[in-house]
Amino acid sequence: MDLTDRVARLMGEQPWPGYDDQDVDAIASRLDRGDADTARQVKRYERDHKNRPDVVAAAERHLRA
Repeated sequence: MDLTDRVARLMGEQPWPGYDDQDVDAIASRLDRGDADTARQVKRYERDHKNRPDVVAAAERHLRA
């Protein structure tokens, strides 16, 4: 992966406006009301940016449900 690809990955769009300012509980609550596409987007975005284990786990739980 070259530098341009890395920058593009880091600059990815948030799953929803204000996402980066939310804590784990707020994100998990929103996932409970969301669909599988949102959960996949959260999981992908989280792994590329903050990589919070609890958020990734919440997204994975939603995808398994």
